[in-house]
Amino acid sequence: MMEINREKLERVLHAFHRMTGVRIAVIDATYGEIAGYPAESCALCRRLREKKEILDACVYSDRCAFIQACRSGRQYTYRCHMNMYESVYPVVLRGAVAGYV
Repeated sequence: MMEINREKLERVLHAFHRMTGVRIAVIDATYGEIAGYPAESCALCRRLREKKEILDACVYSDRCAFIQACRSGRQYTYRCHMNMYESVYPVVLRGAVAGYV
């Protein structure tokens, strides 16, 4: 397992958000969030995810995107079930997917 410098990672995520206004997160190979900026999803997503069926659909949509990015080894951009665009980038180390951005 590779050690992550959280301070540097958080600075990079914060800089990306300042430049784009878009939330960014680093996800591990088991789909757990390592770090994200801002820390929480947007207010709309938080509100929608209060409903279990929407939360379940979000999780399913994300997992399908991670699998697609893993299979292709490339960026995967898609419209989620709520008709919003998202992108997943696989992080490949030593020929294996170590996580996602």
